[in-house]
Amino acid sequence: MINLIVQYFKIKYENPNKEQRQKEILDSFLVNLNLEFVEKIHWLYENNEDLEYFKNKGINLENPKIKLYNLGSRLKYSDIFSYCNQYLSNKICVYLHADMVLSNDFINLELPENTIYTLTPHEKEKCKKNKKCGCTRSFKYQNQLLGCTFDGYVFKSPLKEDVILKCNHIVHIMGAENRTIAILKQNGYKLLAPNSKLRAYHNHKIKIFANQHYKWIELDGTLRPLEYYQKIHAQQKNLPIEKRIIGGGIPFLLGTVKFI
Repeated sequence: MINLIVQYFKIKYENPNKEQRQKEILDSFLVNLNLEFVEKIHWLYENNEDLEYFKNKGINLENPKIKLYNLGSRLKYSDIFSYCNQYLSNKICVYLHADMVLSNDFINLELPENTIYTLTPHEKEKCKKNKKCGCTRSFKYQNQLLGCTFDGYVFKSPLKEDVILKCNHIVHIMGAENRTIAILKQNGYKLLAPNSKLRAYHNHKIKIFANQHYKWIELDGTLRPLEYYQKIHAQQKNLPIEKRIIGGGIPFLLGTVKFI
């Protein structure tokens, strides 16, 4: 059985398409809730307004598969890992962005010792269901494929306290995954992206985003304007992998994960 950790939310910024986007999040919640191999969804909610919205859409918040936890703020990776250490010790935990849906591949999930899986946001209609699935960017390096775009993690708690201390950034800031990957690697964890055997699908056809997407976070936690690294990324296309950066200035090999 799997425990999901997610922060579902009511969209609060204004956009003509926000109700369509909200439906994607609601639909993702309902699919995950009804998966037989999901023991509980641990909803680390930001405020009561979020709960009321979902309640008004027909969600029974007293469902025994829903565990509500009043976080009171936008979700950080440190919140996820700290919660799992405290309440889900020695259990397999899966963090997902709110618009991600698990597939039946997770029924027989096994996680090797000291390994953390990063979950590619697969596109259900076009996914090739193999290592090079075509759903996100991949980079060739020494007979490997490396990825940099992930919308979830599979791990067994507890994680090291140093990870909790350092992963103190919100989950949707630009470069959040790359910084988290780098910190996990620095703490001795083996990270792999199991594209050929585990798929979580991305429910995001309505391309609108919150304001947190418009800054990059560096490895030390410094924030940079979006255009700062966009220019650098564009200029490094012809450099060898070892000399490139990913996300907010993180060495490429430190902030990416091998596809398997």
